[in-house]
Amino acid sequence: KTTNADKRVLTDRWQKPGDIAKFKSILDAQETNSWPTRSTSRFVQENNFLELGSLDIEYDFSRHAWMKKSFLSTLKVGVSMNDIWRLCSIKQERGLNYPFANTVNFTLRVGF
Repeated sequence: KTTNADKRVLTDRWQKPGDIAKFKSILDAQETNSWPTRSTSRFVQENNFLELGSLDIEYDFSRHAWMKKSFLSTLKVGVSMNDIWRLCSIKQERGLNYPFANTVNFTLRVGF
């Protein structure tokens, strides 16, 4: 009964009648003659965020006049990025619960 709880639940909890404490006893209802603890939103936070998850940019050189004079039929250059930035109301370290990596990919497409 003392696992998976904030340390304060053990040290700053109600222990005897008349105690003024932030936390209720963690003992069973039969032992304390009280109602069991119900679900709480104490650890629920509102997560407001704005993120730029991915960006793809590509430029096609095929319509340029110099392309008609060259031996190339297609020339495209591109870049794509993932997990670029994130603004969040909850301070958290990214990458602890799932693999996190900013990725950048460059592409070059050439047609003859």
